[in-house]
Amino acid sequence: MKTNWKFLLLFLFVILSISCEEHNDEPPNIIINGQKTYLYHYDDFTPWSETSEEVVLGNGAESETEGYLNSESIIEQYGEGDYAAYLCDTLTSDGLSNWYLPSFEELKTIFQEKNSVDFEWFGNYYWSSTELDSTYAKSVSMYNGGILYFTKVLSCNVVCISKE
Repeated sequence: MKTNWKFLLLFLFVILSISCEEHNDEPPNIIINGQKTYLYHYDDFTPWSETSEEVVLGNGAESETEGYLNSESIIEQYGEGDYAAYLCDTLTSDGLSNWYLPSFEELKTIFQEKNSVDFEWFGNYYWSSTELDSTYAKSVSMYNGGILYFTKVLSCNVVCISKE
């Protein structure tokens, strides 16, 4: 009789363990430069900025690798508005509030790892926080990894990232 209870308890433990694994509420994530990086996709197309003006504050949004610093500089330059870096900065999702627009290299890594996450990609080109000059910013295609420089006032897809 004791073995039946042990078997029943073991069976319940296995079922509960599987059930817990299936209900993981953690947002989609990948590893970028050794850090767990969460992804959030905006459903609307959004401009990089509301004006064609070069970012001259902070690091000038020219870093190929530091999306967080680029985003801070963009927001310092443009203030509040309906543009990619600001939308990421003001985002609160999944208990995280440190979201930002990824740099060019971070966005390329997202493209390389995009099939490893349960994440629906919309459209084609996504903004990076890396600007080329006063008129253009870099974008990456999630369809084929292509790189284009779009006018900042055009609307593209936006993915925000947050690191632990």
